[in-house]
Amino acid sequence: MITRERFLPDFETYEACLGYPASESLFFDIETTGFSPDSSFLYLIGVLRRAKNGWLVTQWLGQSPQDEALILREFSKAAAGCSHLIHFNGTTFDLPYLKKKAEHLGIPFAPASMESLDLYQRFRPLQKLLSLERMNQTSLEAFLGVGRTDKMDGKKLIPVCKEYMAGGSSQLERLLLLHNLEDVTGMTALLSLSAYLKFLEASPADPVAFSSFSLTEKNARIVFSYAPALPQPVEKNLGQSGTLQLDFTRGALTLPLFQGELLYFFPDYKNYYYLPLEDQAVHKSVASYVDKKYRRPATAATCYIRKKGVFLPQPRPLFAPDYRKDFAAREHYFEAEESAFLDSGALHAYLASLLTAGGPGLL
Repeated sequence: MITRERFLPDFETYEACLGYPASESLFFDIETTGFSPDSSFLYLIGVLRRAKNGWLVTQWLGQSPQDEALILREFSKAAAGCSHLIHFNGTTFDLPYLKKKAEHLGIPFAPASMESLDLYQRFRPLQKLLSLERMNQTSLEAFLGVGRTDKMDGKKLIPVCKEYMAGGSSQLERLLLLHNLEDVTGMTALLSLSAYLKFLEASPADPVAFSSFSLTEKNARIVFSYAPALPQPVEKNLGQSGTLQLDFTRGALTLPLFQGELLYFFPDYKNYYYLPLEDQAVHKSVASYVDKKYRRPATAATCYIRKKGVFLPQPRPLFAPDYRKDFAAREHYFEAEESAFLDSGALHAYLASLLTAGGPGLL
């Protein structure tokens, strides 16, 4: 086994997104010749940790399959000084693989029980929002504009590893180390994706703030701001001519207007009468003065009043009054007025309802 160390000067790592000190965290990635620990071998583990005025990358590269135990022991010692492990899909692959290997070799492996952050699982819910076909690390890095020198993947490196262990050159060693190096350092950039999760969650500490509201003949446009800044702009089609545009710190929601007449349904229909001639419901306290032949007890489907105006869609009743085209209609509407969006909590609830609605929902 050989050990390679490299000091990297400080670079942007979005440590605030971690939720715990980077100084206590260890980024790691493993390289193997297959998926099964029973029929493949571990040939490389790379780790990244905080150092004074920068970062330290340590890589343990096996020179034969018999070096697995040495690699595992060195990784365990490095992890012992940290409180958290950070990895990409390590919950599904890396950690179970290493744990099984340690069991085969009869050596203790404490990292399997440590607290960890799986960046794949954390950011997988963003796939639709970011319009990505795949959520692997290289796809996420490409979305963020992170360049890679390495052009290999784990599968392509398997024959490189075997040739290296058979007595290959230093050039093969560099290929193996480069891929692993860019995997562990690339994970730090992925932390910036947490800004999208913060936008979707919009806690009181990271609010969505109303900026402006405007109407055209066919659409309403709501502009808002948020923090922290997003790493890349996003534009999404919400269906039925609606769009969501997210810039770095400002967003715009454009939605189609409904202009015409809608119905508001009273929930306590047993307290109302329906007047067929007026085609509306009135409370019993008022309808008692109407001739009995011109009234009848309201049902849930006839207990409504009519309203003409300009309306916006809402996937579920958030803003009152809530209007529909008829009792069986699944579409909900509210009056298109600026006052609906002045409250940050109401604005975020509306955005969240659009993003999680059926059909093109983004979560």
